[in-house]
Amino acid sequence: MRLSVFCLPFLLLSIMTVQSSVFLDPSSPYLTYSGRIAITPTLATFDWPCIQISLSFKGTFLSVIMNGGNNRFYVLLNGQIFAEIDTNDQMQEYQLLQNIDPQVQSNFTLFKKTEASYLIVEILEPFKPVQVKGFSLEGTPIAPTFNTSRRLEFFGDSDSNGYGIDGPDEFFCFLDIPKYENCYFDYVSLLSRSFGADYRVMAWSGKGVVHNAVSFEPESYNPMPVFWNRTIATEPNSLWNFKIWLPDAVVILLGSNDYFNEPYPTDNEFIEGYVNMLYQITRSYEPYEPFIINLCGGLKTFAPCPRVSVASNQF
Repeated sequence: MRLSVFCLPFLLLSIMTVQSSVFLDPSSPYLTYSGRIAITPTLATFDWPCIQISLSFKGTFLSVIMNGGNNRFYVLLNGQIFAEIDTNDQMQEYQLLQNIDPQVQSNFTLFKKTEASYLIVEILEPFKPVQVKGFSLEGTPIAPTFNTSRRLEFFGDSDSNGYGIDGPDEFFCFLDIPKYENCYFDYVSLLSRSFGADYRVMAWSGKGVVHNAVSFEPESYNPMPVFWNRTIATEPNSLWNFKIWLPDAVVILLGSNDYFNEPYPTDNEFIEGYVNMLYQITRSYEPYEPFIINLCGGLKTFAPCPRVSVASNQF
Protein backbone atom coordinates (compact mmCIF):
# COMPACT_ATOMS: atom_id res chain seq x y z
CA MET A 1 0.00 0.00 0.00
CA ARG A 2 2.84 2.38 0.83
CA LEU A 3 4.33 1.73 -2.62
CA SER A 4 0.99 2.65 -4.25
CA VAL A 5 0.80 5.88 -2.28
CA PHE A 6 4.26 6.93 -3.39
CA CYS A 7 3.61 6.03 -7.04
CA LEU A 8 0.27 7.82 -7.29
CA PRO A 9 1.69 11.40 -7.72
CA PHE A 10 4.06 10.16 -10.41
CA LEU A 11 1.20 8.36 -12.16
CA LEU A 12 -0.99 11.48 -12.07
CA LEU A 13 1.88 13.63 -13.38
CA SER A 14 2.45 11.21 -16.24
CA ILE A 15 -1.23 11.31 -17.21
CA MET A 16 -1.36 15.10 -17.11
CA THR A 17 1.69 15.52 -19.40
CA VAL A 18 0.59 13.10 -22.13
CA GLN A 19 0.00 15.00 -25.38
CA SER A 20 -2.88 14.05 -27.65
CA SER A 21 -2.06 13.07 -31.22
CA VAL A 22 -3.90 15.01 -33.93
CA PHE A 23 -3.78 14.67 -37.71
CA LEU A 24 -4.71 17.81 -39.64
CA ASP A 25 -5.73 17.21 -43.25
CA PRO A 26 -5.36 20.05 -45.81
CA SER A 27 -8.95 21.25 -45.31
CA SER A 28 -8.54 21.63 -41.54
CA PRO A 29 -9.87 25.00 -40.27
CA TYR A 30 -6.78 25.26 -38.07
CA LEU A 31 -4.49 25.64 -41.10
CA THR A 32 -4.11 28.99 -42.86
CA TYR A 33 -2.69 29.37 -46.35
CA SER A 34 -0.98 32.25 -48.12
CA GLY A 35 -0.61 31.91 -51.88
CA ARG A 36 -2.31 30.18 -54.76
CA ILE A 37 -3.00 26.64 -53.59
CA ALA A 38 -5.34 23.91 -54.84
CA ILE A 39 -6.90 22.48 -51.66
CA THR A 40 -8.96 19.32 -51.25
CA PRO A 41 -9.71 17.30 -48.08
CA THR A 42 -6.86 14.95 -49.01
CA LEU A 43 -4.25 17.11 -50.72
CA ALA A 44 -2.91 20.67 -50.91
CA THR A 45 -1.00 21.26 -54.15
CA PHE A 46 1.11 24.29 -55.05
CA ASP A 47 4.29 25.41 -56.80
CA TRP A 48 4.50 29.24 -56.84
CA PRO A 49 7.24 30.78 -54.64
CA CYS A 50 6.70 32.23 -51.16
CA ILE A 51 3.75 29.90 -50.44
CA GLN A 52 3.03 29.66 -46.71
CA ILE A 53 1.08 27.23 -44.52
CA SER A 54 0.62 28.30 -40.90
CA LEU A 55 -0.62 26.70 -37.69
CA SER A 56 -0.85 27.83 -34.07
CA PHE A 57 -0.85 25.19 -31.35
CA LYS A 58 0.30 24.10 -27.91
CA GLY A 59 2.28 20.90 -28.10
CA THR A 60 5.65 19.20 -28.32
CA PHE A 61 5.93 17.79 -31.83
CA LEU A 62 4.89 18.63 -35.40
CA SER A 63 5.57 16.91 -38.72
CA VAL A 64 4.26 17.17 -42.27
CA ILE A 65 3.51 14.41 -44.76
CA MET A 66 4.23 15.69 -48.26
CA ASN A 67 5.88 15.25 -51.61
CA GLY A 68 8.16 18.28 -51.58
CA GLY A 69 8.91 18.17 -55.30
CA ASN A 70 12.66 18.82 -54.71
CA ASN A 71 11.81 22.24 -53.28
CA ARG A 72 13.38 23.94 -50.27
CA PHE A 73 11.49 25.29 -47.27
CA TYR A 74 11.96 27.29 -44.12
CA VAL A 75 10.38 26.20 -40.87
CA LEU A 76 9.37 29.39 -39.06
CA LEU A 77 8.59 29.40 -35.34
CA ASN A 78 7.08 32.52 -33.81
CA GLY A 79 8.21 34.61 -36.76
CA GLN A 80 11.84 33.40 -36.70
CA ILE A 81 13.68 30.93 -38.92
CA PHE A 82 13.88 27.69 -36.95
CA ALA A 83 15.10 25.18 -39.54
CA GLU A 84 15.48 24.54 -43.26
CA ILE A 85 14.20 21.52 -45.18
CA ASP A 86 15.46 20.09 -48.47
CA THR A 87 12.90 17.76 -50.03
CA ASN A 88 12.74 15.08 -52.72
CA ASP A 89 9.91 14.12 -55.04
CA GLN A 90 8.58 11.27 -52.89
CA MET A 91 5.67 11.34 -50.45
CA GLN A 92 7.18 11.10 -46.97
CA GLU A 93 7.06 12.51 -43.46
CA TYR A 94 9.28 15.46 -42.52
CA GLN A 95 9.87 16.32 -38.88
CA LEU A 96 9.36 20.04 -38.35
CA LEU A 97 9.37 20.74 -34.60
CA GLN A 98 10.09 18.65 -31.52
CA ASN A 99 10.72 19.02 -27.80
CA ILE A 100 9.11 22.44 -27.58
CA ASP A 101 7.32 23.84 -24.53
CA PRO A 102 3.71 22.52 -24.55
CA GLN A 103 2.58 25.23 -22.15
CA VAL A 104 3.42 28.06 -24.56
CA GLN A 105 1.58 28.82 -27.80
CA SER A 106 3.72 28.06 -30.86
CA ASN A 107 3.08 29.87 -34.13
CA PHE A 108 4.43 27.77 -36.99
CA THR A 109 4.80 28.47 -40.71
CA LEU A 110 6.08 26.28 -43.53
CA PHE A 111 7.54 28.70 -46.11
CA LYS A 112 8.42 27.70 -49.70
CA LYS A 113 11.75 29.30 -50.67
CA THR A 114 11.94 28.12 -54.28
CA GLU A 115 9.94 28.89 -57.41
CA ALA A 116 7.83 26.70 -59.68
CA SER A 117 10.60 26.43 -62.28
CA TYR A 118 13.01 28.73 -64.05
CA LEU A 119 14.01 29.91 -67.51
CA ILE A 120 11.62 27.95 -69.72
CA VAL A 121 10.05 24.77 -68.51
CA GLU A 122 10.99 22.85 -71.65
CA ILE A 123 14.72 23.21 -70.91
CA LEU A 124 15.02 23.16 -67.12
CA GLU A 125 12.47 21.77 -64.69
CA PRO A 126 14.20 20.93 -61.41
CA PHE A 127 11.12 21.41 -59.24
CA LYS A 128 7.73 19.76 -59.19
CA PRO A 129 4.48 20.84 -57.53
CA VAL A 130 4.36 20.30 -53.78
CA GLN A 131 1.69 17.90 -52.49
CA VAL A 132 0.82 18.09 -48.80
CA LYS A 133 -1.29 15.30 -47.27
CA GLY A 134 -1.43 16.79 -43.78
CA PHE A 135 0.28 17.55 -40.48
CA SER A 136 0.79 15.31 -37.45
CA LEU A 137 0.66 17.20 -34.16
CA GLU A 138 1.36 16.07 -30.62
CA GLY A 139 -0.69 18.69 -28.86
CA THR A 140 -3.71 20.92 -29.30
CA PRO A 141 -4.30 23.14 -32.35
CA ILE A 142 -5.49 26.70 -31.80
CA ALA A 143 -8.03 28.47 -33.99
CA PRO A 144 -6.29 31.00 -36.26
CA THR A 145 -6.64 34.74 -35.82
CA PHE A 146 -6.39 37.13 -38.76
CA ASN A 147 -4.61 40.33 -37.80
CA THR A 148 -3.90 41.93 -41.17
CA SER A 149 -6.15 43.76 -43.57
CA ARG A 150 -3.43 44.54 -46.12
CA ARG A 151 -3.08 42.37 -49.23
CA LEU A 152 -0.36 42.59 -51.87
CA GLU A 153 0.08 40.59 -55.06
CA PHE A 154 3.34 40.41 -57.02
CA PHE A 155 3.73 39.41 -60.67
CA GLY A 156 7.27 39.16 -61.98
CA ASP A 157 10.40 37.23 -62.85
CA SER A 158 13.61 36.32 -60.99
CA ASP A 159 13.73 39.76 -59.36
CA SER A 160 10.56 38.84 -57.46
CA ASN A 161 11.26 35.25 -56.41
CA GLY A 162 14.63 35.44 -54.68
CA TYR A 163 16.77 34.09 -57.50
CA GLY A 164 20.45 34.06 -56.47
CA ILE A 165 19.93 35.96 -53.22
CA ASP A 166 22.02 33.50 -51.18
CA GLY A 167 24.69 33.04 -53.86
CA PRO A 168 28.17 34.57 -54.18
CA ASP A 169 27.79 35.65 -57.81
CA GLU A 170 25.79 35.12 -61.01
CA PHE A 171 27.89 32.13 -62.17
CA PHE A 172 27.47 30.06 -59.01
CA CYS A 173 23.81 30.98 -58.72
CA PHE A 174 23.13 29.49 -62.14
CA LEU A 175 25.03 26.29 -61.32
CA ASP A 176 22.87 25.55 -58.27
CA ILE A 177 19.69 27.58 -58.49
CA PRO A 178 17.73 25.76 -55.72
CA LYS A 179 20.58 26.21 -53.26
CA TYR A 180 20.88 29.96 -53.72
CA GLU A 181 17.25 30.90 -54.38
CA ASN A 182 15.44 32.37 -51.37
CA CYS A 183 12.06 34.05 -51.73
CA TYR A 184 11.97 34.76 -47.99
CA PHE A 185 14.58 37.52 -48.38
CA ASP A 186 13.40 38.88 -51.73
CA TYR A 187 12.03 42.42 -51.81
CA VAL A 188 8.47 41.05 -52.13
CA SER A 189 8.71 39.34 -48.74
CA LEU A 190 10.66 42.11 -47.02
CA LEU A 191 8.20 44.75 -48.23
CA SER A 192 5.15 42.69 -47.31
CA ARG A 193 6.42 41.89 -43.83
CA SER A 194 7.25 45.55 -43.24
CA PHE A 195 3.60 46.39 -44.00
CA GLY A 196 2.27 43.38 -42.11
CA ALA A 197 0.56 42.30 -45.33
CA ASP A 198 -0.73 38.99 -46.58
CA TYR A 199 0.84 38.49 -50.00
CA ARG A 200 0.93 36.32 -53.09
CA VAL A 201 3.90 35.90 -55.45
CA MET A 202 3.61 34.72 -59.02
CA ALA A 203 7.15 35.00 -60.33
CA TRP A 204 9.14 32.82 -62.75
CA SER A 205 12.81 33.32 -63.57
CA GLY A 206 13.60 34.07 -67.19
CA LYS A 207 10.07 35.08 -68.16
CA GLY A 208 9.28 38.27 -70.02
CA VAL A 209 6.26 40.26 -71.09
CA VAL A 210 6.45 39.01 -74.69
CA HIS A 211 10.00 37.58 -75.00
CA ASN A 212 11.63 35.17 -72.56
CA ALA A 213 15.32 35.31 -71.69
CA VAL A 214 15.90 32.01 -73.50
CA SER A 215 14.00 32.33 -76.75
CA PHE A 216 14.81 32.29 -80.46
CA GLU A 217 11.89 34.46 -81.52
CA PRO A 218 11.09 38.12 -80.73
CA GLU A 219 7.79 36.93 -79.25
CA SER A 220 7.82 33.75 -77.15
CA TYR A 221 4.82 31.44 -77.05
CA ASN A 222 4.82 31.23 -73.24
CA PRO A 223 5.83 34.56 -71.67
CA MET A 224 4.75 35.44 -68.14
CA PRO A 225 1.20 36.68 -68.92
CA VAL A 226 0.35 33.10 -70.01
CA PHE A 227 0.66 32.05 -66.37
CA TRP A 228 -1.38 34.83 -64.77
CA ASN A 229 -4.59 32.84 -64.30
CA ARG A 230 -3.02 29.60 -63.03
CA THR A 231 -3.32 28.19 -59.53
CA ILE A 232 -0.48 25.74 -60.21
CA ALA A 233 2.09 27.48 -62.41
CA THR A 234 3.14 24.32 -64.25
CA GLU A 235 -0.41 23.01 -64.82
CA PRO A 236 -2.27 24.90 -67.59
CA ASN A 237 -5.70 23.63 -66.57
CA SER A 238 -5.47 24.72 -62.92
CA LEU A 239 -7.39 28.00 -63.13
CA TRP A 240 -7.38 30.42 -60.21
CA ASN A 241 -10.60 31.81 -58.75
CA PHE A 242 -10.00 35.57 -58.59
CA LYS A 243 -13.05 36.13 -56.36
CA ILE A 244 -11.68 34.42 -53.25
CA TRP A 245 -8.81 36.81 -52.53
CA LEU A 246 -8.80 40.48 -53.56
CA PRO A 247 -5.48 42.37 -53.32
CA ASP A 248 -5.20 46.01 -52.39
CA ALA A 249 -2.47 46.35 -55.02
CA VAL A 250 -0.87 44.29 -57.78
CA VAL A 251 2.85 45.01 -58.15
CA ILE A 252 4.33 44.19 -61.57
CA LEU A 253 8.06 43.94 -62.25
CA LEU A 254 8.58 42.50 -65.73
CA GLY A 255 10.48 43.44 -68.88
CA SER A 256 14.15 42.82 -68.17
CA ASN A 257 14.15 39.38 -69.79
CA ASP A 258 12.55 40.76 -72.96
CA TYR A 259 15.90 42.48 -73.64
CA PHE A 260 18.23 39.85 -72.18
CA ASN A 261 19.00 38.09 -75.47
CA GLU A 262 18.35 38.81 -79.13
CA PRO A 263 16.16 38.86 -81.08
CA TYR A 264 14.54 41.63 -79.05
CA PRO A 265 10.87 42.53 -79.50
CA THR A 266 10.15 45.81 -81.25
CA ASP A 267 8.94 48.72 -79.17
CA ASN A 268 5.42 48.22 -80.50
CA GLU A 269 5.47 44.50 -79.70
CA PHE A 270 6.60 45.11 -76.12
CA ILE A 271 4.26 48.02 -75.44
CA GLU A 272 1.26 46.24 -76.94
CA GLY A 273 2.08 43.12 -74.92
CA TYR A 274 2.43 45.12 -71.71
CA VAL A 275 -0.86 46.96 -72.24
CA ASN A 276 -2.63 43.66 -72.96
CA MET A 277 -1.15 42.23 -69.75
CA LEU A 278 -2.52 45.16 -67.73
CA TYR A 279 -5.98 44.61 -69.19
CA GLN A 280 -5.72 40.89 -68.46
CA ILE A 281 -4.86 41.54 -64.80
CA THR A 282 -7.49 44.22 -64.16
CA ARG A 283 -10.28 42.33 -65.96
CA SER A 284 -9.61 39.30 -63.77
CA TYR A 285 -10.85 41.22 -60.74
CA GLU A 286 -13.79 43.11 -62.24
CA PRO A 287 -15.82 44.81 -60.86
CA TYR A 288 -13.20 45.14 -58.10
CA GLU A 289 -10.33 47.50 -58.99
CA PRO A 290 -6.98 46.84 -57.28
CA PHE A 291 -4.31 49.50 -57.43
CA ILE A 292 -1.73 48.65 -60.14
CA ILE A 293 1.94 49.46 -59.48
CA ASN A 294 4.31 49.18 -62.45
CA LEU A 295 7.97 48.80 -61.52
CA CYS A 296 10.83 48.66 -63.99
CA GLY A 297 14.53 47.91 -64.18
CA GLY A 298 16.93 45.71 -66.06
CA LEU A 299 20.05 45.67 -68.16
CA LYS A 300 22.02 48.88 -68.59
CA THR A 301 21.58 49.29 -72.33
CA PHE A 302 18.17 47.78 -72.87
CA ALA A 303 16.33 48.68 -69.68
CA PRO A 304 12.59 48.44 -70.35
CA CYS A 305 11.68 51.49 -68.25
CA PRO A 306 10.83 53.90 -71.12
CA ARG A 307 8.63 51.28 -72.76
CA VAL A 308 6.93 50.37 -69.46
CA SER A 309 6.20 54.06 -68.96
CA VAL A 310 4.64 54.38 -72.42
CA ALA A 311 2.53 51.26 -71.89
CA SER A 312 1.36 52.46 -68.48
CA ASN A 313 0.31 55.81 -69.94
CA GLN A 314 -1.51 54.14 -72.83
CA PHE A 315 -3.41 51.92 -70.41
